[in-house]
Amino acid sequence: LLVFDSSGSMNWNTCADVFTGGDGTAECPGAAVGCATCGSNSCGNAIPDDSRLFKVKAGITDAVAAFGEVEYALMRFHQRDVGFTCPSSQAGPQSGGWQGGGAAPCGGGFNAGDLVVSFADENEGTLLDWIDGGSNYVGVPPVGTVQEIRGSGTTPLAGALASARTYLQQIRTPVADPRVACRPYRVILITDGAETCGGNPVTAAQNLLGDGVRVNVIGFATPDAGVIANLNAIATAGGTSSAVFADDDAELSAAIAQIISESVIAERCNSLDDDCDVRVDEDFPD
Repeated sequence: LLVFDSSGSMNWNTCADVFTGGDGTAECPGAAVGCATCGSNSCGNAIPDDSRLFKVKAGITDAVAAFGEVEYALMRFHQRDVGFTCPSSQAGPQSGGWQGGGAAPCGGGFNAGDLVVSFADENEGTLLDWIDGGSNYVGVPPVGTVQEIRGSGTTPLAGALASARTYLQQIRTPVADPRVACRPYRVILITDGAETCGGNPVTAAQNLLGDGVRVNVIGFATPDAGVIANLNAIATAGGTSSAVFADDDAELSAAIAQIISESVIAERCNSLDDDCDVRVDEDFPD
């Protein structure tokens, strides 16, 4: 379960809290960032691909394409439907048909996560539609029809992890998933900042681990020492020792790939169905 930071700061570039003028989508591209402003791996290429939002989407896309055998689900921070408008320099206002929460305690239901793609066989296309850089609608999309993650609002890490736990408790049952006994579940939290809704994400990660779900944390474009310490604490509470930090899409994709590789089950020669494919010792014909 990928928990995607959809806060307003994701519209900023990867080097500093500087607005790119958009979010890199087709409708709201913004400006290309010069290398004098941000020495990223794509600076100065005259393409508006320098926002954190764009880079995280690209990294997730590459990772999903590389691991077709994995089942994914996608969650963002809670946002409500509003009229379509491109993001502004502030982190709070609406963006691309979505409006995130305000200051702590992020009332009105905003201290939570939205499940936008559920676990399902062959759902990669649906997931990628949410991060493909467009609203998937010809013309100005009506309220409630935008199918793209946008950056708006604050950062309810604890609330999103609590929402992830609620969803996984519903899914991780023998009725919902007949292979739950041998299928590993992970939560991968990808964020550029610390909790801003007054919650306790460390406790939320501990609760998930208590349910048998490990929490991996990827800090994206997070040079602040305090944020790094907070994200490390969440990862430790979630049973994964420490967060991983990335500053561009390639590093993010590699981090996700490493997490997935660690969780993929391999068949062993032991007369059991170790990898949940209803076959026993199929990799050991002799």
